[in-house]
Amino acid sequence: MDRLRGAPFASTCASCGYALGPEDPVCGLCGALPQSPLRTPPRSAAPEAPPAPTTWATPEPRPIEAPREGVWLTLLIGFALAPLFAATPLLQRMGWFLVSLVHETGHVAISWFFGQAAVPAIRLDGHAAAVHGQQATIFVVAITAGLLWLTWALRRHRVLCAIVGVVALAYPWLAMSRTKELLFLLGGHLGEIAFGSVFLWRARGDGFTGSRAERITYAATGSYLVGQTMVLCVGLITSHAARAKYASNGSFGLTNDLLRLAHDHLLKPLPFVAGIVLVLAIVGAALGLFWPRRVQG
Repeated sequence: MDRLRGAPFASTCASCGYALGPEDPVCGLCGALPQSPLRTPPRSAAPEAPPAPTTWATPEPRPIEAPREGVWLTLLIGFALAPLFAATPLLQRMGWFLVSLVHETGHVAISWFFGQAAVPAIRLDGHAAAVHGQQATIFVVAITAGLLWLTWALRRHRVLCAIVGVVALAYPWLAMSRTKELLFLLGGHLGEIAFGSVFLWRARGDGFTGSRAERITYAATGSYLVGQTMVLCVGLITSHAARAKYASNGSFGLTNDLLRLAHDHLLKPLPFVAGIVLVLAIVGAALGLFWPRRVQG
């Protein structure tokens, strides 16, 4: 037994009981492999736990961002800097180019939305206009289909779905009626108001750099865009001299937008049309200043 204690195999065959020698690799009677007395049967590996089912957690709504420290001081500094665009001839030209670029972009956006190819034309000597071509039916069909698809894609967001749905239903009528020309003429001032409102809204956040200088620039640019529209409208409402100047300074010899709106489409006096644009500018500025900002994830 002392000799077998260190042997790698058992002394008897586990299958038939035949006596085995220490050097026997297999049982001489039945041919079975002997088992080592020191070898324990391997433990069966525990089955792996099934993977947890994938669950898609509903994202929590992002909380409304608290007002930034000094945000109103930043806006006031921007408001104070906005009139500098009229301080010198060079700054006046810079302000005019900025307003013209945004103004003509508004015209072009409305024109493309209604299926009319358009490009802005801006000359450095003080003339700017947006020229559009004939309406393409294929563009109108494509935009209608896109609005219907967007309505379906936003079906879980009831408010947005309802707004886009109304636009999708009204779009064919707007695109095929004279209303598109009315909106095209109004699009320039709507572009100024829209860009100015977004800049004011951005001035209340971090911007791209998080610096106060960037936020002041947003505030100055936004207040200038919205403010000059307000100043124009107030002048057209209250001053005969301002109305006479507005009637004579159309770019490229064309009639200015609000005059065409008043005389050709709305059939109302110019001060009435200017009052409508003034109300839109006030609403746009209020949205830019008070629309809630959310934490950027």
